[in-house]
Amino acid sequence: MNGWELYSWPSGNYWNHSLLPGTNLLKTYAEVTGNPFVVFGSDSLKMLLNLLPDGEGIFWTGKKWLNNTRGGGYEDLILPDRYMVDEIIALCLVKNLVLKVDK
Repeated sequence: MNGWELYSWPSGNYWNHSLLPGTNLLKTYAEVTGNPFVVFGSDSLKMLLNLLPDGEGIFWTGKKWLNNTRGGGYEDLILPDRYMVDEIIALCLVKNLVLKVDK
């Protein structure tokens, strides 16, 4: 995989988001949550995504994909509600970012 991997998890009423360089290796929970590119809230995620050049690919990973691939250990890494997902999809379309959302 090229591009970027995006992970999200709830924190109270808000969400944390971790953006990591895409590789062919599965990230550990510690790598995802301890990443220096963790941002808090959807506005911060949008600002981070706006820094990416046009055409970059992003794979937004959800709980189902992680459990099917890794078999667990990623309990709170889930996709946010549909409203926030749709906001990020719209931003990526405007920004010409290639976003794949995998539940």
